[in-house]
Amino acid sequence: MNKLLILLLFLLPTISFSQKEAAIWYFGQYAGLDFNSGSPVVLTNGQLNTFEGCATISDPTGALLFYTDGVTVWDRSHTIMPNGRRLLGDTSSTQSAIIIPRPNNTEQYYIFTVDDNPTGFSSNGINYSTVDLTLNGGLGDVITTQKNITVIDPAFEKISATKHSNGNSYWITTFIRDQFYSWLIDASGVNLTPVTSSVSTSNGSIGYLKIAPNGSKIACANYGTTQSLRLYDFNTTTGTVSNEIQLTLDDSDDKPYGVEFSPKSTKLYIETDQNNAIGRIPPSKIIQYDLLSANISNSRVLIHTSTLNTRGALQLAIDGKIYRACSISIGTSQVGTPYLGVINDPEADGLACNYIHDAIDVSNGDSFRNAVEGLPPFISSFFIEPTITANDVCFGTPTEFILNSSITPLNILWNFGDPSTGSNNTSTDLNPTHLFSSAGIFTITAEVTIGTIITNLSIDVTIYDTPIINSPVTLIQCDDDLDGVVDFNLEEANSLISANYLTETITYYTDSLAASNSDTTFLIANPTAFSNATASTVWARVENTTNCAVVAEVNLEVANTDIPDNLMLNFYECDTLNGTASFDFSTATNQVLDALLPQTGFNITYYETIADALAEQNAIDETNYTNTTPNTQQ
Repeated sequence: MNKLLILLLFLLPTISFSQKEAAIWYFGQYAGLDFNSGSPVVLTNGQLNTFEGCATISDPTGALLFYTDGVTVWDRSHTIMPNGRRLLGDTSSTQSAIIIPRPNNTEQYYIFTVDDNPTGFSSNGINYSTVDLTLNGGLGDVITTQKNITVIDPAFEKISATKHSNGNSYWITTFIRDQFYSWLIDASGVNLTPVTSSVSTSNGSIGYLKIAPNGSKIACANYGTTQSLRLYDFNTTTGTVSNEIQLTLDDSDDKPYGVEFSPKSTKLYIETDQNNAIGRIPPSKIIQYDLLSANISNSRVLIHTSTLNTRGALQLAIDGKIYRACSISIGTSQVGTPYLGVINDPEADGLACNYIHDAIDVSNGDSFRNAVEGLPPFISSFFIEPTITANDVCFGTPTEFILNSSITPLNILWNFGDPSTGSNNTSTDLNPTHLFSSAGIFTITAEVTIGTIITNLSIDVTIYDTPIINSPVTLIQCDDDLDGVVDFNLEEANSLISANYLTETITYYTDSLAASNSDTTFLIANPTAFSNATASTVWARVENTTNCAVVAEVNLEVANTDIPDNLMLNFYECDTLNGTASFDFSTATNQVLDALLPQTGFNITYYETIADALAEQNAIDETNYTNTTPNTQQ
């Protein structure tokens, strides 16, 4: 029985829609880190020089777009944008800036800036400016008419952001004295009418404000004469803040500054120092709270104490670790060090979180490159944002879909954009497979629910056509000496196998599985002179331009054509030059056909050599042939 072997390849690039907007950081004094490789790599090309606040944004693949200290904006080439000066933030503001993508517009971003305001009573407040990446030759620039638009004035040095529960919009949130303010950002822009939530009073303008990655909690560090650390519930549907809990610090003199949640939003970390008449003094501490505890405040664990360092930011990274700026800002000075501390396992309880002090040297040997007090904040949901991955495959092969998420979702609903497959067009499996009904481009969507956040993801998958072939085919070769062994030109089978052979790559193998796997161990290196003594059946691997391949069976058949041994036809022409002349062999055709009778149905073709004749290549023009060997030639 003849069998058709079909191979559907998986060699095309994987479509991976990563969420790496937080992959690159610029902070402190010319310091930077790149997390694209999975581990932080020190960057030395940053132009930012700031004591505290800063912000950086990359595209979803991790490529830098721009960064800012809240006053100046640098593009990805580390050049100041033409209209990127004099934003209304301040390099001594705790959170001088945060960057938000404009929903449904991949070319525009909002920079929200926060002015320095240690007293909490007068400042430029919070403003926003719009960066358009289509300007300045694609490097981006601040839109003149959308620069320094007031959001609220005055304001504390706090700002945070997370995704709306609809999965497309964002909330930008701040705390001022006894109110939380949340503004909605959607496809239409920034809604300047805030959602307000009344809470207890605090005059601590300094200190970080952070929303948990899953959007459920918000923590506020109030660094001041009446310091406090407060934890609230955050509603990603309404933007409201509620259920205040005041958390006890390790010591009554500790002042909270840095704040961060673990990736799964189960732990809260606080960084503190102390203060006296001259200003900041050690010790600085890192404290952990268990958000799953029945009494969160009592779950407090002291993770680390430093008698040298003072206050510094805590920031979650896309590698799932939390980084700490190790400053030595004694008194009123703001002084950096080359080091960042790292909480390696932030989900672990207590000291098992594995904090390493002075873990990363960001200086690269340059004493002017340091971390100071600040690290770049990001939209908190960047660190929980699920992604979906799929392969482009060949028609007839199931496509595998993978959800990439640090947290198992409550629900997921896939739609494969292939309605002709009926009930198989949707799935609630975490990592489903789908066999598409045809070749083509399909848009796949996944609605993912994690905590209170619903994220809608979408990718396009291409299902490629496979070559259309005939199989099996038979290649016939004449036996020149009646011994049953002859060389075949296997490439003569190309046109028999596929009508599109000129745009396809066809290779031949002596083993069918090797042809399927493209195993060169069984590859026929010289297909134009293959002896049937080696094998009477070979397999052709037919591969199209999209790397989809099928395998066809080729049977080799030897035909005996009995030509008389004494048949020799002689042609004579007058020498024209150097023993050469033009010959017309047309009259020989009928003589050869007569000699083959009673066998009929032959085509006659002429060649210079027996090898060319057997391979059926390099045929000559029998009506006008000039000999290449002087005087006489066979």
